[in-house]
Amino acid sequence: MSSFCNVLAIDDHAGVIGNRPKQLGAERVRSGSCTNLPLPDQSADFVTALDVLEHIGDDSIAVAEIARILKGNGVAVITVPALSQLWSDWDVALQHFRRYNRKSLKATLSHPQLRLTHLNYINVFALPAIWLARTIQKVRQSALRLEDQIPPAPFEMFSCARSCASRPARRGCGFPPASAFWRWCKKSEPSVLNSSRYVPQLVQC
Repeated sequence: MSSFCNVLAIDDHAGVIGNRPKQLGAERVRSGSCTNLPLPDQSADFVTALDVLEHIGDDSIAVAEIARILKGNGVAVITVPALSQLWSDWDVALQHFRRYNRKSLKATLSHPQLRLTHLNYINVFALPAIWLARTIQKVRQSALRLEDQIPPAPFEMFSCARSCASRPARRGCGFPPASAFWRWCKKSEPSVLNSSRYVPQLVQC
């Protein structure tokens, strides 16, 4: 990725940052919150927030920050957990505030400077196994969680379909309900590039 653009990773947990400055370079890692990104306005061409918004009490603040730092026509790629029916102690352990449905996610991302480009489910093939495991867990009131176990090889193969989901999603193919959402937003204002040798800036929240 760094060969195509300047990558900047931002996180507010010291444990997550860890040795990242040594691995990626100090100039590519910053400590900061996605509700108060340490970047000037219109400074990023791309922003990724992968499984981030569900950890924030007021997720609209994070969306406003993403819109603020994006340049005109900049793109934000966002993933969040889907389906409140799948809520379990795993969400509690991960400090999730919510799981999303289409309506709530659209409402969260309805910022005046952002327009929806793509919205689709991901992890389609994993949904039956996740739903079954969490249903059994609730019935048995078991402390054993599927997420704490190493999945069998066949399940891993099906889970690989997640990585293939983005291509048909970009073409507008709708997937059935699944355990997570994938959304692509674009900032409305046009952007002016100052150089023919411009290097895009990617921010990872």
